[in-house]
Amino acid sequence: MVDAGAVATVPAAATAATPLTAVSYALGAGAYVPEWSSGQELIQYLAQLEGLEYAVVDRDGTVTGLLRQSAVLGALTGKGPGAGKRTDGQSR
Repeated sequence: MVDAGAVATVPAAATAATPLTAVSYALGAGAYVPEWSSGQELIQYLAQLEGLEYAVVDRDGTVTGLLRQSAVLGALTGKGPGAGKRTDGQSR
């Protein structure tokens, strides 16, 4: 996962020489969510995963978005940033 904050700290002159690994991090083991998951099934599935962010994948295994635990909690409680909405085009 590319960290936008880390990318912003790279000087323009060093962009071409900066490896992707310097501005990215791995998602937790198995941190993917099928895009058709929803409701209680989704909550139970997320409870079994590590980490706070999950790749959303389609039936072919292609990543179609990113789901953050904070967005799920916000949608459930109606509190916090992103409550009930997603910023990556997904409607979960």
